[in-house]
Amino acid sequence: MTILGLPPLLLRAGLRYQLRHRWQALLALTGIVMGVTVVLAVDLANGAAKASFALSSKQVQGTATHRIVGTGGELPDAVYRQLFTTPGHPPMAPVITTRVRVDGHKGRMRLIGVDLFAEDVFRDQLPGLIQNKASLGGWLSRPGSAALSASAAAMLDALPGSRLDLNHQGRRYPLQVHAVSDDDSLGSRNLIVVDIATAQLVAGMQGRLSHIDVILNDESKPWMQRNMPSSVRLVDVAEQARDVVGLSESFELNLTAMSLLALMVGMFLIFNATSFSIVQRRNLLGRLRALGVRERELTRLVLVEAMILAAAGTLIGTILGYWLGRGLTQIVAATVSEFYYDATADAMTLSWPSIIKAWGLGMAGTLIAAWLPARQAGKTPPLTTLSRADLEKSTRARLPWLAGLGVLLLLLGFTVALAFPGGVSVGFAGLFILL
Repeated sequence: MTILGLPPLLLRAGLRYQLRHRWQALLALTGIVMGVTVVLAVDLANGAAKASFALSSKQVQGTATHRIVGTGGELPDAVYRQLFTTPGHPPMAPVITTRVRVDGHKGRMRLIGVDLFAEDVFRDQLPGLIQNKASLGGWLSRPGSAALSASAAAMLDALPGSRLDLNHQGRRYPLQVHAVSDDDSLGSRNLIVVDIATAQLVAGMQGRLSHIDVILNDESKPWMQRNMPSSVRLVDVAEQARDVVGLSESFELNLTAMSLLALMVGMFLIFNATSFSIVQRRNLLGRLRALGVRERELTRLVLVEAMILAAAGTLIGTILGYWLGRGLTQIVAATVSEFYYDATADAMTLSWPSIIKAWGLGMAGTLIAAWLPARQAGKTPPLTTLSRADLEKSTRARLPWLAGLGVLLLLLGFTVALAFPGGVSVGFAGLFILL
């Protein structure tokens, strides 16, 4: 009878050793936990930022396929009037979007100014609420009227009739909540919808628009190419979203590389702890070999011990990684929102792909780190295993080769990091070779 391919007595001896040397086992366990925790936390933070952007973009984009934008970022609202009054125009709607702060609340909100009568085919949630459930006359006649989703109203603690004091680039502007929709999605949590004239006043964009949303098909594209002024350009909404996400890839790569660095440090701790345990048990392993225990059984014993620690460390690391991910997501979301695109920490979810990735790296990293010590435990003949002088002799014989290999890796790492093209990815590859 065998357990995990090992005789029960041999497996029991290995586990008893780990229990007797619990501080040494804890060192290896710490390495596993650290690696899994950081890898999972960073993966959750990066995923939350992208998911938040996708949800927010879907709310803002609506059904638009293209956008008309100015070469300098903004465009005159006369462009919209010109296109809209030209016969045969496709569905289009002017939009103003800017980020504002609401007094008494952390973070920034996205203020969207829309033309209510042009919005039906683009974004029907909040405009539809204003037209169907609330007084359209009140919306148009009362300056500073705003519409919120249920999730935004809950976050701002606002009700219909509540006042919101906005702050944009040092200028203050009061709004009154005119309507609250039933939409409680995360994507609409940071949105405030106002009339386009109100948005122009708040953003200081009188006579200008952020962009014009357009729905184009194969038949309407030639019309747009004929009538669109040369001072503006047409961009595909999906491609624009990909470009915006691409801006943050280097930032996310930095975080991922740092998480893998933590995993490498963890592997180093596992390797050292396992190697030290082999040196401590060298006489015991020699006696076992002399009693008939085969080489592959000793190798498997060390690997099984490491994988049991890896299972426990991966489980603990998953729990700590989720906890760390919640805090890290807030930091990442704040940084991404400041430099790249709007992101919220509330989009973080613990998904199976992230868990499987962390578990796979934790188990595989432990197996790789323990492989060489396990091989050393099993391959030495019994008589030389019992000799401490043989261990010193074999170690000295390998030192020149190890030193030469170290010098080659140093040169290769510096060459890859400094001489090879490829940007930050190649730089990180050289760094890992150096490590």
